[in-house]
Amino acid sequence: MNSHRPRRVTARPATRTTLALLAAVVLATDCTSADRSSGPVPEEYLGVWDYKASHSVGAGSPLTIEFSIKQGRPGEHMARQKVWVGDSQCQEDYTLKSPGPPLVLTPIPGPGCGESELTLVVDGSLLEVQTPGDLNPQRLEKTTDKAPELDGPRTE
Repeated sequence: MNSHRPRRVTARPATRTTLALLAAVVLATDCTSADRSSGPVPEEYLGVWDYKASHSVGAGSPLTIEFSIKQGRPGEHMARQKVWVGDSQCQEDYTLKSPGPPLVLTPIPGPGCGESELTLVVDGSLLEVQTPGDLNPQRLEKTTDKAPELDGPRTE
């Protein structure tokens, strides 16, 4: 009578090495793709970003945007946008909603530019700033990697 015993299979040393390397890659990938919803802002976002329109807007006035991003965690004031149209300027301060990527910012209540939530995506040396419903994001160029110091948000 033929008994059906499970056959023990022993992996060859090369196969064991391959499996160990594969396991290490899976573990490393799992660690780097962990949920970042409560983590800090990724380094590539930090710094000052600028946009200068090559054309005039409004009443023929030039448009300039400066966006400053410093390190922060969700709920912290960590970004400021300054917008100049001709001689007029407005400033909007933001808290971090989600460190992404993409980075999601929420405006701090108070006087500002009337902005809503922003989604930011780094594309090489450009920062795309997207507002809800806007089909044409602003593309800002990085001027410095140095994360700025931001004083408190505007309250006046």
